Amino acid sequence: MKGIVDFRLIDNPRLRAQRELLHLESMMDKPSRRGTWGSQQDQRKQPRKIITGVSFTAEVKLHKTEKAWKTNIRKATTEDTETIKTDELFRRMRSILNKLTPQMFHQLMRQVTELTIDTEERLKGVVDLIFEKAISEPNFSVTYAHMCRCLMELHVPTTGKLGVTVTFRQLLLRKCKTEFEKDQGGAEVVEKKQKELDACLGEEAKGKRRRRALGNIQFIGQLLKVKMLNENTMHNCIIVKLLRKQDEESLECLCRLLSTIGKDLDSEKAKT
Repeated sequence: MKGIVDFRLIDNPRLRAQRELLHLESMMDKPSRRGTWGSQQDQRKQPRKIITGVSFTAEVKLHKTEKAWKTNIRKATTEDTETIKTDELFRRMRSILNKLTPQMFHQLMRQVTELTIDTEERLKGVVDLIFEKAISEPNFSVTYAHMCRCLMELHVPTTGKLGVTVTFRQLLLRKCKTEFEKDQGGAEVVEKKQKELDACLGEEAKGKRRRRALGNIQFIGQLLKVKMLNENTMHNCIIVKLLRKQDEESLECLCRLLSTIGKDLDSEKAKT
């Protein structure tokens, strides 16, 4: 009919949008044939999962293995605590010795007097540290000798001997004597073994041993000057041994010693 207009034939944007919206709604109402997840049909087919209740008060038993990992941390015993204190003492002493100069002597000596040196092991360790620094740095042997003079009367109980004490001076002189006799051993067997050892080790080892011997003899001379050694000990135990050896190393040590204490020995009492 002429008077009837078919709106479907008119390209109206609003009508086209309404038709697309109606088409989408009709598609969403239809069930999915592919059975994709989320569809009501699939949800009806899946069985319901029932979660049983868990009691939080019940004791849970864990499975234990035979070779279970165990921590290495253990309670510190009294022995461990003393060892830690001793190591800390030696660390602080090394720090002081590394800073020691004539200008800082009094300041650092106050720090040394504050250290807890109350056992023979600790006192012996302090003696060893000072001795090694003194013979390895002969240019500062005067300063190290004065430090030893200040610590000379420091004493501690002897290990294993009730009521007996040992002093810093005794341990230091024993250390110097042991080092001197090691270098100046008079026995032929010792000398032969020492020569064999030097031949195996080479020039570097001989040079190191020579420097230690010279450093030790110079330090001994400085100990005489601060009155930690007496003249009789110096003459009978050191100078006489050096003269008897008559080898190059002993004569060099004697020259080093006389250049250090020659003036102190040039007296009427010493001439006898």
